[in-house]
Amino acid sequence: MSRRPWLLTLALWVIALSALALTVPALSTGHRRAEAGSEPLAPGLAALGDLELLDLLVHPAALPEGWWWSFTPEAGGVEDFGYYRDQVIDRNGAIVGYRPADCAGLIGMVTTGTIDAAEISGYDPVHPGDSYDRKDIRLALAREFDPAGFADMVAMVSRCRHLTFDTSRYHTGYTVDILEDSHPGGDTRLFRYSVTTRPEDTDASTRYYAYARSAHVILRGTATDGHQGEFDTLVTDTVARIRAAAP
Repeated sequence: MSRRPWLLTLALWVIALSALALTVPALSTGHRRAEAGSEPLAPGLAALGDLELLDLLVHPAALPEGWWWSFTPEAGGVEDFGYYRDQVIDRNGAIVGYRPADCAGLIGMVTTGTIDAAEISGYDPVHPGDSYDRKDIRLALAREFDPAGFADMVAMVSRCRHLTFDTSRYHTGYTVDILEDSHPGGDTRLFRYSVTTRPEDTDASTRYYAYARSAHVILRGTATDGHQGEFDTLVTDTVARIRAAAP
């Protein structure tokens, strides 16, 4: 049997292995270059990590003195802080008690379709407000996933200026006052409003809300009655730092 076919086969294997040895480093180098030059995972400030977003919320000089503060990265809540929300559904598909039914989401924070990445909250031990969780001010920062979510929130609040909750024994009225809808500059939009609750058997109370959209993140917050001044200061300070940090 001739040895020539075996020698030819061996030569072809050597050539193939040599080509593979040259190709693999080239592919690896190309992959590393693609990673180094790739686009960020999210646009604007949404590309920041949770701790970096928390830094935008925390500014010790702006926090009211004497309050008890907590700071939380990776808050993970889907806009559920505020009042307890009755989720019992009647046979017509409406949330029991709230009228108009499609305005029931106003009780608490109105959703913008986001999930919190960082949160700060403060409790005033000297003049505490009416808060079930001992948090008189809460601010949260979230990455924006749906650009239409903020506009949908504004539209709902603007439409739902009056809301009632009725049972066989109780009647509670809610009145919404829009305090600000402004565009401080760039793509930033600031929307603030209050909700005054008027139960039949107790005094009225007001809770304050603020939302800001800028550089693909959404700031949202709430404050109890009697703390509007501190709340407005923190919101204004945080919005300014978000705008300054925007790429």
